[in-house]
Amino acid sequence: MRDFQFSYDRKRRHIPIREVLSNKRMRFLVAIVMLLWVAVGAQIVVNKVFMKDGDIIGAFMNTNSGLMESTLEVTANYGNQYLTQEEKLSLISYLSNGLGIRFDQKIENYETSERKETVFIREAKRAKTTIKVVTVNGNSSIDAFAQNLEKASGVTQYVMVRLTIYEDTNNDILEYQKIIKSLFEQLKVATTNINTTLQFSGAFAGNLFLETKDKIADRMIDNLNGTIVYENRQNDLYTIYAYTGLLDEYIKVDGNKINIQVAMNYDEENDTTKIYLATPIISGDW
Repeated sequence: MRDFQFSYDRKRRHIPIREVLSNKRMRFLVAIVMLLWVAVGAQIVVNKVFMKDGDIIGAFMNTNSGLMESTLEVTANYGNQYLTQEEKLSLISYLSNGLGIRFDQKIENYETSERKETVFIREAKRAKTTIKVVTVNGNSSIDAFAQNLEKASGVTQYVMVRLTIYEDTNNDILEYQKIIKSLFEQLKVATTNINTTLQFSGAFAGNLFLETKDKIADRMIDNLNGTIVYENRQNDLYTIYAYTGLLDEYIKVDGNKINIQVAMNYDEENDTTKIYLATPIISGDW
């Protein structure tokens, strides 16, 4: 072992870096440390690039619950311009045709003092599609944009596309996500004005024990490298909110970023425990 000398003022003498690196063992340790840092950095890059929405499906499928439904909801702020009924129908027709759905002009209209909705719904054996144009008056806002600090003082138009695929064994929902994104790009809607929710649901037979629920939830969050922000691990209202840097989109609640939600509930009528995984949060009832 090298015997380091001390001066009379008790300070360790300066050792040139060349002298340190001349020690073969030290060079080996430095090389190992550098390799580890490179490996960690490479893994971070790989995760950021490749662990996207497809890995959310992977995290869900690892629960072995069986994928009952996959749901995609895309809501866009379409601006403050006035839209006639004909223009709203034209917008719905453009989106439905882009999704490969024939628009038969069968729509429903809903109106309150704060908003008007023009809604088109098409149900098939394996899927349900909803397209709506929502006109919001004054300072109101639809749920998907409730996080915005600034609200329009006049009329604001929103366009929403919601697609649910039953037994989505081929993960078709991700392809439709790309299609819808492209459709909105052609409408010149800025990506900052678009909110996207992606969620999956499945079921286990019977009423799962709380310990089993914890294991399932923790496994999904760990698979996404998530950090838990809020949790309520109770049988009657089991839900966990978490955040992962692997996903770009998120919402903020009390200053905390959230882009993962796990939820479970017991369906007494069918004697099954339903499980949900969504990003950033679940849209609709569960």
